[in-house]
Amino acid sequence: MATEMMISIVNPESPDGSDKQYEIKYLEYTLSTVVTIKPSSVDKWISDIEGTYHDRLDSLVVGLDIEWLHNDSKKVEHRAATLQLCVESSCLIFQIIHATEIPMSLKNFLKNPQYTFVGVGIEYDAEKLFRDYELVVRRKSELKTLALEETGVKTVVNKGLTELAAMVLEKDKETMKLESATMSPWDDKQLTLEQVQYASLDAFLSFVTGKILLFGKQS
Repeated sequence: MATEMMISIVNPESPDGSDKQYEIKYLEYTLSTVVTIKPSSVDKWISDIEGTYHDRLDSLVVGLDIEWLHNDSKKVEHRAATLQLCVESSCLIFQIIHATEIPMSLKNFLKNPQYTFVGVGIEYDAEKLFRDYELVVRRKSELKTLALEETGVKTVVNKGLTELAAMVLEKDKETMKLESATMSPWDDKQLTLEQVQYASLDAFLSFVTGKILLFGKQS
């Protein structure tokens, strides 16, 4: 049975070009997601995170993922269109391809040696962020590697994010399935509800899986 999910727009009357805020209910979790093209909003999200978790910044775990427009041509690879970050229930979708500039706060956040960025395929995502935007992700951990070190089961490296999360959270993977939006037009300025939900949950599941693998369930 597929997971019942709900996504709602917190500020449905927001004008074009302003931030969009969403509430996403998934399993027992309620996520708050900001979708923005504005550097100042990225500044605020980072400031809020660092303020909220000021007493444990030396062990901060951040779920990271990116999306870009895919096509049939192997000769053309589009730039990353969105950068997703998630800490606990707070998620950011930065539509980096439409941003007028990349804020210094984001550059410093990504290269902070105290913060650990986690995800499936994190090395590739980090390389792409550097190629496309010269952003450096300093400290990163591949979830498949963490799961292999934790379990000793070699087949975990063949699992996708949802399967890894189900294993770590001890949940039925069928209840956690996400509707894929990988092939969506991620360079669109107005993301659909399905895109926002998919992007948020990818970053969130990366976060929660990484946090447990690094620090255990009581962290």
